[in-house]
Amino acid sequence: MSSADEALFHSCLALVMLASGFGTAFILMMRPAPYGRYSEARGWGPLVNAKLAWFLMESPNVFVTAALWLWGDKAATRSVANRALVSLFLLHYVNRAFLYPLRMAPSRPMPLSVMLMAWTFCSLNSYLQARSLSRLHVFPGHWLSHPTFIAGLGIFFLGFYINLDSDHILRRLRDGMPRGTDKEAPNSRTRPMASHGASSPKPEDFQLAARHYSIPRGGLFEYISAANFVGEMVEWTGFAIACGGSLASVTFAAFTVLNLAPRAWHHHLWYRQYFGNKYPPSRKALIPFVI
Repeated sequence: MSSADEALFHSCLALVMLASGFGTAFILMMRPAPYGRYSEARGWGPLVNAKLAWFLMESPNVFVTAALWLWGDKAATRSVANRALVSLFLLHYVNRAFLYPLRMAPSRPMPLSVMLMAWTFCSLNSYLQARSLSRLHVFPGHWLSHPTFIAGLGIFFLGFYINLDSDHILRRLRDGMPRGTDKEAPNSRTRPMASHGASSPKPEDFQLAARHYSIPRGGLFEYISAANFVGEMVEWTGFAIACGGSLASVTFAAFTVLNLAPRAWHHHLWYRQYFGNKYPPSRKALIPFVI
């Protein structure tokens, strides 16, 4: 495929992915994706061990990116700026595909269909990001000192830190460690709040919450319910800025927000449902002091 033909295909794929992100957001606002605390066996196929599922669905971001980089155009792969940008992408996904599953606390299995949908997205997105940086865009060496790159890099690492710190808090919470925990039991006498597309919690749901979930404390969790998701949104927004607003990077950042913002909102409602007046009333879902 010629460079011009691939550039056209690449742009069309990015636009299709961006459009699908809006449809995804609409569906997820109605009902959260059925994994983690929302995991369902009925109607979603066989269940896969959570750690294995995370590895399988996230690993294309590493393997596809590495393969495309090895067979990339020399002008792109020799660019110091391109190398720096692809390293940011790989930094996140080496952690997400390999380290995160190894360290994650025992979690509810993931439906095979959900894992396959995530695998498909990761495979396509890794093609978009890797091909953009290994062939279609060649950044000059002085891009590393450009204010746009520096600002994007700072935002990326801010999000990366928030993401890692939030994951650390949640892991310690699951393990029963002191930091980031609030071992108050769910308030089963509180009338559950309505959630888009979600049925009212049953008594066994409160028992499940009491065994497996606590109120997160520390870090950005003091201000919002979904600090880990917000960290990832900030991270990929910074990546898009560092990439100079390329179509591939902006598509990825936008899809991340469209995919995770509804889940963050459902998490916020879930905490308020299960912990009632024990949940900090000033804590917001996504943006501190705002929403």
